[in-house]
Amino acid sequence: MELDERGAELVFQVLAEREEKNSAAIASNDSVGKAHMFERT
Repeated sequence: MELDERGAELVFQVLAEREEKNSAAIASNDSVGKAHMFERT
C-alpha cells in the first residue's frame, strides 16, 4: 500500500489515538524496509 505524506500522517494519528485507549496489532506483507513511511517529520 502506497501512502503519501498526508496518508501516513493520518494512519499515524489513528494508531496513536487507538493506542491511548487499547492496544493495536498491525500485520503486513511488506518488508520492514518500508517502516520509514510512518516516521514523523
